Amino acid sequence: MRTRTVSTWREALEEARHSGACVRIQRVHDDLLGTDALVAAVGRSWTLLVPIGEDIRLGGWVAVRLSDIAEVAVSPRDDFVRTALSLRGELPLGEIPPVRLDSIRTLLASFSRLSTLITVLTERDGPFACAIGSVVEIGERELVLREIDPCAEWAQGTTRIRFDAITRIESGGAYEQALALVAAARGHAG
Repeated sequence: MRTRTVSTWREALEEARHSGACVRIQRVHDDLLGTDALVAAVGRSWTLLVPIGEDIRLGGWVAVRLSDIAEVAVSPRDDFVRTALSLRGELPLGEIPPVRLDSIRTLLASFSRLSTLITVLTERDGPFACAIGSVVEIGERELVLREIDPCAEWAQGTTRIRFDAITRIESGGAYEQALALVAAARGHAG
């Protein structure tokens, strides 16, 4: 499934979505999805993936820019992963959330409705550069986020992140869920 343009990436991802194939996606920023993922949806600018953890369980939602993709390939573990997920009752995928993938603004608005917390990665700043928090505002060219730290403590102020710096957005993963759970148990709302 090697291809070189956004339109052919889109075609390869749509093919994987229709077949239910487990894919590995290499991006220009990293090998993030050197792990396996299922393709949930494909838009004009972004694709929505369901990452599969090392424990062979579905793990939230990840959106990546189509223009950042360097390679799409069916996972060498495709049959094993899909069989394990099926036996666990995690396949077929349930209802796909209404995520709009055509622009960064609609994508951020969709993700902010999915979960209290989102992870926004700016990998051009470094391989693990990210901010986790609650969406405060989606402007014309930037996102305003109230961050939460690794100890589930909310920041006092807000962080501004330019749209063109965002390379990946995540929501609903185990880490975001744990942070939200602890913050709520402490009575700290975002």
